[in-house]
Formats: sequence, C-alpha cells, structure tokens
Amino acid sequence: MKKYWKLPKQDLELWLEALRSGEYKQCSGILHKPEEGYCCLGVFARVKLGDNFDEKDYGEAGLDNISEFDDFEVLNGYQEDGLFNILTSFNDGDFIFSHSLDEVMLLPEIVNHNNVDVENLQKQSFEFIADFIEKYVEAV
Repeated sequence: MKKYWKLPKQDLELWLEALRSGEYKQCSGILHKPEEGYCCLGVFARVKLGDNFDEKDYGEAGLDNISEFDDFEVLNGYQEDGLFNILTSFNDGDFIFSHSLDEVMLLPEIVNHNNVDVENLQKQSFEFIADFIEKYVEAV
C-alpha cells in the first residue's frame, strides 16, 4: 500500500489508539468543545499536549502549539495540510476538495465519501479516520 505522509511511530500509535479507544466523544468544527467532544485532530492535540491542552488550544490555532505536527513529512509531494484537510472533511462531513486531480483524490475512501450529493455527506467515525490514517500514513 502506497503511503502519502509519514509521522513518528510513537505519535502515530498514540493517535490511533486514542481514536479507537472510545474515550473521546466526536464533535466537529473545532479541535475541542468541552461540552461536546473532540475532532480527530483535537484528539491528537489532547494526547500530545496532555494537561497542557487548555482553552487557548480549543480552536484551530491550537494546532500551532503542537510542534510534533512539524514531524509530519511529505511523501511523494503531499503536504501535511492536505492530510489535515482530508481528515477534517471526513470528521465534519464536508466535501473533500483538491486544487488538482491527483492520485490522493482517487483513493477509494475519498471517492466514496465524495460520491453523494453535498447535502447528504456523512461524518466519518473516529474508527474510519483511524483506518485511513493507518493505511496511508507511514510510521517512521
């Protein structure tokens, strides 16, 4: 299976375990809403920052405080923000856009996700997102 991104093995394992744990309630539109839950990227922020993940990190800007995201490296020319946009779109039930028709847009998970009317797009579960990450992100 071709990998498009890479992340340090320990970070990847922590993230996948947390997404699959059932410990985190899923929400959309923000890294974390105290009354509602976490998005898939918010789960990564929580496991990486631990008790240092606080109110200032709840919005999208919280990703800037996680230097480990800099460890996401490109494979075959695919930037990490492309992965973040894909995962956020899966999490929030948004259409996945690309500025070009590249092979990532032809991955079966993306084709199936986008293959409905925009108003019928479904939010994908943490389990689905974890499977996608595991399949296409290389542990290094």
